Amino acid sequence: MTTPDENTQPEPVAETAVEATSFEATPVEPATAAGTVPEATPVGVPEYPAPPVAPDAYAAAPVAAATYEPAPQAYAPAPQTYAPPAANPTPSTWMNITAFVTGILGLGIVPIIFGHLGVNQSNKGRADFKWMGIVGLVLGYLTVVAYLILTAVFIGALAANS
Repeated sequence: MTTPDENTQPEPVAETAVEATSFEATPVEPATAAGTVPEATPVGVPEYPAPPVAPDAYAAAPVAAATYEPAPQAYAPAPQTYAPPAANPTPSTWMNITAFVTGILGLGIVPIIFGHLGVNQSNKGRADFKWMGIVGLVLGYLTVVAYLILTAVFIGALAANS
């Protein structure tokens, strides 16, 4: 077994010269008579001419009609889904009409209840005649106020007679 001698140095490896490619631009010439400046080309890059193209190579080709063929199905098609039925196919217009009629008859709390329900359905687009619901509400509130006033007068008259 040999040991390396401390005084010996390893042999130098010969360096190979690598040709460097530079991409420096060639000097630009001043503007030509047409007013354009020639483009700079990198040094060491070969220039290839553009391939020749016939002027009307694509214009002469006939255009075929596109045909549609569905792709082959790997799985069974999904079942056909249907739109869910409307939440309420019949309109709730009867609530507005009921509020209006009971408001005219002076039934007190009934036009207030049906008026609020009918106007709410009208705002959601599920009922017509919103004006009837509003009129029923107004007449219902006026009736309730009138009943409260009449009740207070009646109690006052009873208290005065005693």
